[in-house]
Parts: sequence; structure tokens; C-alpha cells
Amino acid sequence: MDLVKQLSDRVFFIAGGLFMYFTEHQMKLFLPEIASRFPQAELIFDSIPTKSIKSSNQMLNEVNMASAILQWGLDEGSTLETWSPQVKLICQMPYFKKIKAHYRFPLMIRARMLFYDLIEKGGIIHLKFA
Repeated sequence: MDLVKQLSDRVFFIAGGLFMYFTEHQMKLFLPEIASRFPQAELIFDSIPTKSIKSSNQMLNEVNMASAILQWGLDEGSTLETWSPQVKLICQMPYFKKIKAHYRFPLMIRARMLFYDLIEKGGIIHLKFA
């Protein structure tokens, strides 16, 4: 963080496919720290619903990626605001909201896309630090 801070105070962070490998405890330490070091910065990341962690890990195991263990899921982005007064949720968007379920997609894929958008858990999280 110190090296990034030397370059600029105004930063837009993108963390795709990353935070689900951290523990909740690690994230509770990280978000307030980055928010305090980079006020006015923004962060976009993806998250999976908490109930999807087990099935996602099973899927990773089935494709010989058992060492890639998902540990943290997030249902409601607003939860992050309770971790620090410096963390503000700008929006939480379902993964597939802007993607039309093309008829050529396998039925199971279309069903999962619809399911994830209907439950409105996880998805793309956009934060701003105050």
C-alpha cells in the first residue's frame, strides 16, 4: 500500500476473483486499512453468496483445483459499511443482470444465471472510501 500511496492518493482499485480466497477476518482487517490509507478511492470486486462457498469448492475439487479454497462470501454489500465508517457502498449488482441468457447457453447455465440474479446475493460490489 505504501508504494501505491507514493504514486497517487486518487486510486481506483479492481480486485476480480480475489477476495473470496481470503477469510472474513482478513477482509475485516483489509477494508478499513485500505479505506484509511486511500480516502476518496474506490474499489470494485466480485463476491459470491455465502451459501455458494461449499458448492464452489466442490466444483473446484472436481476440476483438480482442490488447493484453491474459497473462504469468504458476501450476501449484502451494505454489511461492509458496518466494518468501518470510511467504507460506503455505491452499488451491488447481480452478476448476470446485464447479460442476456442466450438461448444457446446450456439450460443449467441459464438456470444458474437466473437464480443468482433473483437471489440478489453476492455479485459485483462497488465501494467508495470516505
